[in-house]
Amino acid sequence: MIEDIKKMMTECPDLTRDHIHDETINREILSWSYLSNICDLLVQKNGATALSMGLRSYCAYQRRDMKPSLDLVEKARNQFSSDTYLVGLHAFLLMKSGRDEEAKALFQLPQAKENRLVWTVHGDVCEKQKDWACADESWHGLLTRDEKNLEAMRGMAVLSLNTGKRDMASD
Repeated sequence: MIEDIKKMMTECPDLTRDHIHDETINREILSWSYLSNICDLLVQKNGATALSMGLRSYCAYQRRDMKPSLDLVEKARNQFSSDTYLVGLHAFLLMKSGRDEEAKALFQLPQAKENRLVWTVHGDVCEKQKDWACADESWHGLLTRDEKNLEAMRGMAVLSLNTGKRDMASD
């Protein structure tokens, strides 16, 4: 289960938010407010590790509690400053809070290069700022690490449409 949580911490928390959900499934038992209890149990079981603190922050974000989520990840980063899993979530939450420059700055940290979420946030912030060279660096860097990454492929398509290099998206 720990490996699954680690993987989850390197993926975009909003990745499936807009997907169509099966109407025959009772979504109440799958809601993040219900699942938060499970997050809390996992944290209690594992203690105050970087991963468990990151999971608490992730769960708070999924409940749409942005301030507690950001507070939790910042507290965790202060305690575990070199953790690769926390830096991605921190960058993501900063971006979602409108603190794009701070999110982008985390990309410069050595441990950031190990986390796909940091590359995704960096690419998204660069796109938002219309810094196409920066976005190109991020999306190519992410594709180098994960050649089937859908967010990077989407980013390359956006990049090609905005730079006039229509053949780039098919590379």
